[in-house]
Amino acid sequence: MSCQLTEPDHTVHFREAVVERSWGIPPPTLSVEKATVSGWKRSGERHDVSVGGGTLDYAVVRKAVEAARAAAGWKFHLEGGRIP
Repeated sequence: MSCQLTEPDHTVHFREAVVERSWGIPPPTLSVEKATVSGWKRSGERHDVSVGGGTLDYAVVRKAVEAARAAAGWKFHLEGGRIP
């Protein structure tokens, strides 16, 4: 993710991407994923059950940035289609 602030117009320019990489042979894993795509926004969660499993919330950072900018009175611009 990347976040750029422009002072003159009080705008937060935000980019995000979900990228998964692995190396070697992964352990057997059961994954449950739910996702919602609206325009360029992807929201949802993924739960992995394995030795190294965990939870990934795709939108948690974007939601936190949007809440902080709302509290500060800034505009939010999601720059979709561009890798951060």
